[in-house]
Amino acid sequence: MPTFRCSICLDSLDDAKKPMTTLCGHIYCLDCATFHLARMEQPSCAVCRKAQPLDQMIRLYPDWEDSEPRGDSRTAEGGVSVSSSPVSVRSIERAGEDAVDAIKQAIADRQDAHDALLTCNTFVNSVTDRERPHINTQLLHEVSFQLSLMSTKMKDDNDRLRRLRSNAQNARANEAYLRSQIQQHQATNERLEKEKNYLQSKIIQLEDRIALLERQCGLSAEDAGRQRVKAGKAQNELEEVKQQCDEWRQAAVRAKKKYHALRNKIEETKRAARRGPSNDTSDDLVVA
Repeated sequence: MPTFRCSICLDSLDDAKKPMTTLCGHIYCLDCATFHLARMEQPSCAVCRKAQPLDQMIRLYPDWEDSEPRGDSRTAEGGVSVSSSPVSVRSIERAGEDAVDAIKQAIADRQDAHDALLTCNTFVNSVTDRERPHINTQLLHEVSFQLSLMSTKMKDDNDRLRRLRSNAQNARANEAYLRSQIQQHQATNERLEKEKNYLQSKIIQLEDRIALLERQCGLSAEDAGRQRVKAGKAQNELEEVKQQCDEWRQAAVRAKKKYHALRNKIEETKRAARRGPSNDTSDDLVVA
């Protein structure tokens, strides 16, 4: 009779151990395969390290050439031998309880749904036609019920995910619109900044020109003051000249009067001389 040993625990395999093989041909017992592959993010064979997902493990059904019965057995309808080993049934029920617990943890978001489904798949793969009649029916109903709850939750999650994706698309569209608005505002701000700089330069130029004009006005005011002083002096001199002119005019009038008086006297003297000599000596002639 061939002997199979688990590649991890090295125990001899029989129906109770549920021998399983990887795609690369290495053999494990159900417990070791579940423990080794279910806890890895990237499951691989413990011997050759080739990739080996847990749901692709292959259950082996060796034709044991042992005349002695293995555990309790009975013949089901149709002549099929059905195992009723308490160890095998308890191992499967424990896997079912683990599957129910994993699904509950996944529904409560305390465990990854993919890992929970792998645990449930391990339980489903471990149940064969020989063990199915001896599995607790309530446990199977519980697994089915929890799977239906998980399916409902996954549908709700998918709907929520679709809504979130739609909201994300709307948010991205709003973000793109806001970015375009921000770019426009930035361009406007840059243009206004340039205009402000230009106006500031013009203001500086005007302030410089105003300061220059103020200096020129100050100088002009000083010149005007000096010119007013000069004008005042000239006015005074002009008044003096006018006064002198008036004096000279009055002197000329007096001289003219004297001139005409002397001229009249001369004329009278000439007329008297033409009339003849006179015995009387005139003081006027002497004066003349």
